[in-house]
Amino acid sequence: MSVKLFQWLFLGLTLVLSVSCQNEAFEPRSDSSVLPEDIEPLISTACAVTGCHDAISNEAAAGLDLTDWNTLMAGSRNNAVVVPYSPAQSALLFILNRDEDVAPVLQPTMPIGGPYLSEEEVALLIDWISAGAPNARGDIAFEQIPQDQKLYILNNLCREVAVIDLVSGSIMRYHRLPEAQEFGFAADIVVDPATGMWCVLFANGWVQCFDVRTSLPAVNLRLPEGTWRSLERMDDGTLMAVNWSGNTDFQGGQCALIDLRARNYQSFEFPDDQVFFPVGWTGSATAGYFMSAYLGNAVYQVSLSKDGEVIRMLSLDGEPFDPQAGRLRPFSTILSPDEQFLYVACERTGEVRKVDLATGQLDRVITVGYFPQEMVIDRERHILFVTCTEDEETFPGRKGSLYAIDLRTDEVMQTWQPGYQPRALWMDGKRQFLYIANRNVDPQGADEPHHYTECEGKNGYVTRIDLASMQLDDDYRAEVSVDPLAMSAW
Repeated sequence: MSVKLFQWLFLGLTLVLSVSCQNEAFEPRSDSSVLPEDIEPLISTACAVTGCHDAISNEAAAGLDLTDWNTLMAGSRNNAVVVPYSPAQSALLFILNRDEDVAPVLQPTMPIGGPYLSEEEVALLIDWISAGAPNARGDIAFEQIPQDQKLYILNNLCREVAVIDLVSGSIMRYHRLPEAQEFGFAADIVVDPATGMWCVLFANGWVQCFDVRTSLPAVNLRLPEGTWRSLERMDDGTLMAVNWSGNTDFQGGQCALIDLRARNYQSFEFPDDQVFFPVGWTGSATAGYFMSAYLGNAVYQVSLSKDGEVIRMLSLDGEPFDPQAGRLRPFSTILSPDEQFLYVACERTGEVRKVDLATGQLDRVITVGYFPQEMVIDRERHILFVTCTEDEETFPGRKGSLYAIDLRTDEVMQTWQPGYQPRALWMDGKRQFLYIANRNVDPQGADEPHHYTECEGKNGYVTRIDLASMQLDDDYRAEVSVDPLAMSAW
């Protein structure tokens, strides 16, 4: 099978989403465990043999049981080994393939010592996975997953979106994004329940949205040219995109309020002498809306009813306003549950700064690890979580940390090392898990992945905190494609 044929199969994958890789995520029917008749001999003779990936020996083989279709789709301790419609993300194929011109190769080739699959047999596996990896009856895993059960992870460097089933925690699909020549850097992703879409913001101003049920294209908007950095979901069903383009000449910044129902947007230009490198946006209709800017020592309160006018600047250090200070590098912002305070993650100083919205004054400085990025609040437990992507001091020898801050005392209560270069966070309050996307992109020290794909770079991975015990779930690690930069769910 040629490289071109493999690429043709991969690029022609459907965008359909569906049910879990784990047994508990769907109800197996009487004959659902049977593999197709042309695939079963390949798996049973090369993998599901005594001492390897059978029901008895699988614990010593990464927990991967390949006895039947159900156990195969349940995956291993490294998560899914077959992702329907995605041969280039299916590790089972890599460990059985020996020809890099056909598909990625993962050493050692299985079964150890042979006999190995022929080129024709590997082609059968590729065809089967490309068709959704169905069982003998034609069932495809994940077909009936509810909309609010899907976690979308933007893998920037591979220009793909991985989808995780939140019930099982398994990778259920991959979705390819347009090539960089037309759309540029993929910067952020947001799921919008108000319209039933998931949307990707590209740095050059394209916003592409897809139907959550089918992943078919739904909305395509072109914002003004620029360098668009973040996309936030507003409480009224609209989206806010932030553009820091032009700031190399200190010419201000721009935002766009996107109405997906009307399929249009309204853009706001900020004063050249006030806002440089805007990066983050948060707020509510009751508390107001706030924007952080990479340079400067303040956060800006912005009025949407007045075309984005800056109505107040909130000091982050008690000093006179300096739009080009650059000492703090405020990145992301989040409102306290009672909406009386604003928490701001400051990259350069490794701090979370708390501002009293009633007085507009700095209330508290909380020291965390270096380069704090994303924040999320557990409202039930009154905890603020923040990822510190480049922190090398909290856990020497590793890069990155996760901090938990008690919002009742504003004290750090716990820290974890959830993975290499953690960044994006998602709180699954229904199932009591905090998901962390670990970028793992530093060429000098990133973790070696379990497997490689056709994309250059080391795969990132997703870990999670069990909120009931406040412990890192040591049994969970979902290896995704390269550079999981952002994630969002219903």
